[in-house]
Amino acid sequence: MASQIVRTPIKGTKVRKASNPEDIPNFYAMPPLRRKEFPTFLHEMLTAADDEGFVDIVSWQLHGCTFRVHKKNEFVNQIMPKMLRLSKWNSFEKQMNLYGFQQSTMGA
Repeated sequence: MASQIVRTPIKGTKVRKASNPEDIPNFYAMPPLRRKEFPTFLHEMLTAADDEGFVDIVSWQLHGCTFRVHKKNEFVNQIMPKMLRLSKWNSFEKQMNLYGFQQSTMGA
């Protein structure tokens, strides 16, 4: 004889049966709970550079369309773990490539 699994509600909770299938929430139609994406962290970090005083390490360029890492070692050791939750330069580059950022050496 096959064993049968019986599920019972936790004591004190009510079980509500849906008489109409439309009463059941469509979880696929609900917006997903998302954590912040990398570009959001990057923008927040660059915006905070002026306020927190690390524009000598990383900053927006004058026209505001690009940014520059001035001191790579300090950026990796001080800024990335705190602001971007990354600890390696290669991880930073991978995230940049994943989101379509391009490296520019003009005017460097």
